[in-house]
Amino acid sequence: MLERSIALNLRPSDNRVNSESVTADRNDWCYTEQVRFIHTEAFVKLSVRMTLVGAALSAAATCVVSVSAQAVKEKDSTKIHTVKASQDLIIQQQLQSRTFSNAYAAIEALHSNWLRVRNLNPASGSVINPAAGATATSAAASAASPSAPPMPRQATGIQVYLDGVRAGGIDVLKTIPVATIYTIRRISGIDAQARFGIGHSDGVIYVATGPEKGGI
Repeated sequence: MLERSIALNLRPSDNRVNSESVTADRNDWCYTEQVRFIHTEAFVKLSVRMTLVGAALSAAATCVVSVSAQAVKEKDSTKIHTVKASQDLIIQQQLQSRTFSNAYAAIEALHSNWLRVRNLNPASGSVINPAAGATATSAAASAASPSAPPMPRQATGIQVYLDGVRAGGIDVLKTIPVATIYTIRRISGIDAQARFGIGHSDGVIYVATGPEKGGI
């Protein structure tokens, strides 16, 4: 009877211990889940922030590139508008200030000396007659040295180039409308020979329809 009583007295205590153990386990599980939830929520927030920061940086980079491109464009535009006329350059503003029927008429009015060959005759030192062109040069050279062979690809008068392509002699200028011209440049015989090769010693008149066509 005594042992039974002791056993009965011990049972409630055992139950209490078991209950406390279960409660502790449950509390531990709840704490673990709360920590896991907090970590997950923090990770989600961090991911969202990183995404927003990335988007902001991308937008900023795009803005910087756009501003840089605009700055370059404005710089080029400024460069285009600051082209100045000179003794060897006719600019678009000059062509628009008066009424010219063609490029030839514009050059004749603004710089008529461009239409005269400035190559000197080696024999006499005089300026060659434009109408005679290379014929006078050849004749003078032959008279000075009858046995000397003719020079290869001798000058054939002033040459006209349109946007970097040879168009012909100065008469071609009469077919080029002023409205299509950006600049007209005179290139001396020496510079023309260096740039375009033998046969340009009488010089070149270079017509450009835009700045990207060699008009500056």
